[in-house]
Amino acid sequence: MDGKNDYMTFSISVPAQDDDSFLSVRLAFVYDYQLSDRSRIAMQTLALIDESNGISASSLHIDGELRLKTNYPIKIWTTSFTYDIDPINFTFATTGGKPFSWSNILHSYNDRDCK
Repeated sequence: MDGKNDYMTFSISVPAQDDDSFLSVRLAFVYDYQLSDRSRIAMQTLALIDESNGISASSLHIDGELRLKTNYPIKIWTTSFTYDIDPINFTFATTGGKPFSWSNILHSYNDRDCK
């Protein structure tokens, strides 16, 4: 890790008519990153945004952090690709697997944990 903060800005526009209103938004961001200081690790992770409001909104601003949290120590001087798999399995969802829902996405993502 270089100790420098990375910054990302996303701007999403949705075509709308004057009488359209937006009360909620759901976004999923997939991050693919690698660490290579003392151990070589390749990972993909997921950020979910699910925001709803009682009144119509014209914009949404979110600020957050991506942190590495492990339940098991990372062994130094090793290579690990344990989490280098897609956090969202689009193929499984479209081939008769579990319904493609927000809760199933979270459930399958959490099942990736090394035990």
